[in-house]
Amino acid sequence: MLNLSRNLLGEIYSHTFAALINLKVLDLSYNHIGILGYDSFSGLPNLKALSLTGNSLKDLGFPASLPSLGYLMLNDNKLKGSLVGLSSFARNIKYLDIQDNRLTHLDDVYTFINEMKSLQSLFYGGNTIRWCTLNRQVSRIGLNNVEVLDLHSSSLQSVWSQGQCLNLFDNLGHVTGLNLSSNALQSLPQGIFKGLTSIVQMDLSSNALTYLQPDALPKSLKILNLSNNFIASPDPTAFRSLRYLDLNTNRFHCDHNLKDFLTWLNKTNVTFLSPIEELRCEFPSGFYRVSLLDYSAQVTKQ
Repeated sequence: MLNLSRNLLGEIYSHTFAALINLKVLDLSYNHIGILGYDSFSGLPNLKALSLTGNSLKDLGFPASLPSLGYLMLNDNKLKGSLVGLSSFARNIKYLDIQDNRLTHLDDVYTFINEMKSLQSLFYGGNTIRWCTLNRQVSRIGLNNVEVLDLHSSSLQSVWSQGQCLNLFDNLGHVTGLNLSSNALQSLPQGIFKGLTSIVQMDLSSNALTYLQPDALPKSLKILNLSNNFIASPDPTAFRSLRYLDLNTNRFHCDHNLKDFLTWLNKTNVTFLSPIEELRCEFPSGFYRVSLLDYSAQVTKQ
């Protein structure tokens, strides 16, 4: 193992680590690395984990191939544009963290999953997606082993509202965890999750969802975070597969349309991940901040 983090390093050359043939873990995080020289990282046939977190990389250049690399951290850099060299540089990785860069094409996600056949965890969140130029009738994700996918804060609402990349999850049958928080989602496209046949946990928090269709969520889903949304009158049939649910700071509209949800709330075996005592009415103004449990008691008395 070699830790060179926080050393103000600026460049990596082909000869920099050439003598370290037994090196397995290399930490270069939080330096000032802006350039990976041609054939950089040469002579590291056994390297399994590489961290370049918190540097100033704008592109990857043409580093040497790292055949044993399983974990690659490129988060918190300045990467933008095409990353066509990534698959040849780290073709066999299982874990890729490329969050909080300046990537704008959702096409990257298709490319990573299709070209990195061993990939199991992809953390892509924090990149402001503006485009999806793939022909949605032709291009799709092929056979893969991805189990965890993080797309938080990726502006998916703007992409999906244009009808683009609606097949993103169609062939992700191994995924068990999906993070779509903070995407400004106002609604979920019909059938968007149909390919997620093994999904167990999903994070849809901090969006702008106002309604969930009864069949919107996969049948395998057990854990759902819906906190900080605008679902005024949740339909409890949408939650029938769940064991755990978070509705903290959701904006409820306390009127007769909430009756079915209140009945379900008092009878369900679902475990709430935040205290149900904290669930409160947002509208109308006469019930603002009233506890749902208190409101339910009032409705029952009437």
